[in-house]
Amino acid sequence: MNAMQQLTEWLEAHKGQKLMISKLEYGAGMTSITDSDQVSMTLEAVTFSDRESRDPDGYVANHELVLRGEGAIQGSEHASGPLPAHHFDIPLEDKMSLSVDENQAIVETHQAKYILEANV
Repeated sequence: MNAMQQLTEWLEAHKGQKLMISKLEYGAGMTSITDSDQVSMTLEAVTFSDRESRDPDGYVANHELVLRGEGAIQGSEHASGPLPAHHFDIPLEDKMSLSVDENQAIVETHQAKYILEANV
């Protein structure tokens, strides 16, 4: 089973549950975290989208995971309040790592680490 299938199964198993999503963005070289955000949401739907053509500069991810549901941004230095448009997007890459257990999934790309925790 590939990482996308494994992540989809984990998310499908946690639909209707409250998730805490922590996003940790890396600086150059993945040596330090330059920004972090937390979002709390009740997961209602999960979709994947694929770009038909690759971004030649690598600024736009080839794949994107879209989590839909009611939620709120939790104490970010940028903003706090309701989750805009009731969705949270996770850009995915062909080369990413995934670690899952019953109540947690960790997705790591070269730009960020996303920690998804269920039943919080």
